[in-house]
This record gives sequence, structure tokens and C-alpha cells, in this order.
Amino acid sequence: MKKTLLLLLVFAMLLPCFAVGGYAEEAESSAPKAQALQDNLVVTEHSAVIQGQSIPYTATTGTMALSSDLGQYEIFFTAYTRSDVEDPSSRPITFAFNGGPGSSSIFLHIGFLAPRRIELDPMGNAEQLPAKVIDNDISILDMTDLVFIDPVGTGYSRVLEGTKEEGFYTYDGDIQSVGDFIRLYINRYHRWGSPKYLAGESYGTVRAVGLCKYLFDTHYIAVNGLMLISSANNFATMDFNPGNELPYALYLPTYAADAWYHGKLDASYQNMSLESFLEEVRTFVSESYEPALFKGRSL
Repeated sequence: MKKTLLLLLVFAMLLPCFAVGGYAEEAESSAPKAQALQDNLVVTEHSAVIQGQSIPYTATTGTMALSSDLGQYEIFFTAYTRSDVEDPSSRPITFAFNGGPGSSSIFLHIGFLAPRRIELDPMGNAEQLPAKVIDNDISILDMTDLVFIDPVGTGYSRVLEGTKEEGFYTYDGDIQSVGDFIRLYINRYHRWGSPKYLAGESYGTVRAVGLCKYLFDTHYIAVNGLMLISSANNFATMDFNPGNELPYALYLPTYAADAWYHGKLDASYQNMSLESFLEEVRTFVSESYEPALFKGRSL
């Protein structure tokens, strides 16, 4: 009798465990399962002539998988690192991205900074189709390693199953996802000792400034410098709306430089050097044109 009561008591104590275990198993089976994170990279060796010097380099491209409170995602990148350097951690590294938002890094990549680029005419058009790829004499790979980043939703960067894209399309989410990739790259490739630079274009300049704060506040990564290309940090400077006089004044030197380049000016200006001409244009803008715009109909 005592033995029977003891067995019943033990069974009663264990019954909730079986019940909870059953419910947990059922809940787990109905929840979306996280994908196994796996990088997918290709590494090749090359060389290019930059500033008259043959530069050997390693190209690494593909996707790096990440997981954060944003979810799981893959960042596609292309990295160029000099292969004739004994200690990469002492060599500068630059993380580059275009803007948009919604643009991959293709324009800064094969249009401007990479060791190889598309052959373009002075107007930025391909010399021939299919486009010809040539050594990039103005690449900065001779001075700094380069990592071109495609933010989520551009290029081959994407969220993994079970992760919503919307979180990556906000200012903070964009910066967090790119910043976490930079931290992971620095860790994986042992670049904590390298001077670190960010190169952003258009909206990428907004991203670059935000990344400076995020990287330091979150990962204690201090950025050594910024390259702001076609800067867009103050949107009022390019918003041509009534009552906003800034774009008219700020764009005028660029328009004037374009006119000088295409030979559309009077001979007195056309015979000047570009810098001398622009100095005169900027003086006109600050001393005459901008005050006139401000006065409006009371001029």
C-alpha cells in the first residue's frame, strides 16, 4: 500500500513536466527555425598598375552572414588587400559604400576606387559595349586596403528567412547592420590595429557620419577619417524649393566649373585656370549673389 502511494505521488510530481515538455515541443515545431549562418566567399590573387607601380593584391568577395536583434542577414562585399604587406594590421583600411539609399557599391567600386575599373569617357559613359575593364591608375589601393559594402536590399545583400526587411530600411537599422558588418570584418581579418576610414557617396555620407558614432558607442571602434563624396549631410542644401535660397548659391560654382570645362565662357574667363576662375565665382556668390537672393523682391 505504501509502495503504491509512493509511486502515485512520484507520477503526480512528474506529470506537469511531461505536459510542459509536450507543449514546448509543439510550440518549437510551429515557430520558424533560424537558418544556419554560413559565409560564402571566393578568394583570388591579382595585380594592377596604379600610379605606375605594379600592386599585387588579394580579392575576397561574397557574403558574410550576421545575426543581431534586427534578425539574420547576409552582407555582400568585395575586399581588395595588398598581398605584399607582411603585417596587414599596420596598413590603413577603407570601408566604402554608395548611397541612394538603395544603391549597391558598384559605382564607387568599378567606377572609381577599385584597382580595376570600367573604361569611361570624360562624360562618364562606357567607351565601348560590352564595357572594357582596365587597370585603375587613380585607385587608392596603393595607400589603403578597400572593402566595398552593399547594404541589405542592394546587390546580393539580403535578409534570411524569418527576418523582416523593414528594420533595415530605417536610418538606425541601416547604420547598425553596416556597422556590425564592419566590426565582424575587423575581427575576422585581424584589422583592429589598422587605421580605419569610411568612404561614402551621396546618402552614403549620411551613413558614414552615423557610423562614426555607432561604431564608437557600440563597438569601441574609433574611425580615423571620413571621405565624403557628393556630400548630402544637409538636405536643405539641395532642396530647390521656394523660400530656400541655399541650393541656388551653393550649386553656382559647380555650374560655373562645368561651363569652364566645356568651353562655354567668355575668353576672359576661359583663359583663366579653373581654380582662379572658381575663386572669383565663390567671391561673387558670397558677396553679391547670395545677398541678392536673400533680399528677393526688396532688392
